[in-house]
Amino acid sequence: MNSDIDTIATDSKQFIDAISRACHSLIEAEPELTKQDQIAGDGDAGLTLEAGAKAILKAIEGGKISGKNTIEDIGVIAEVVEEDMGGTSGALYSYVYPPSGTTADMLTIPGFSSRV
Repeated sequence: MNSDIDTIATDSKQFIDAISRACHSLIEAEPELTKQDQIAGDGDAGLTLEAGAKAILKAIEGGKISGKNTIEDIGVIAEVVEEDMGGTSGALYSYVYPPSGTTADMLTIPGFSSRV
């Protein structure tokens, strides 16, 4: 039987692994995203998303995103995205990840816990 500490450690690792995989996927997709945005936009979407993904990975490596408290981690992701993606995209994407703690009481997803 797993202890609570083992469960937290496993869940934290799974959270960090999922965020890292998503970031690596965005980095890998940058050329195609940029190509598509050159057709339908100003051509910087891929580079902007890549910058955000790299900044999130750096925050993970630096221990700013740990997976131990998902609400805090989502707040850090919002800050990183807003600062490092820049422009309109950074501001818009930062709204997807609300600031730390502000939505904790509004989350009513069954089984959701801010503590992983």
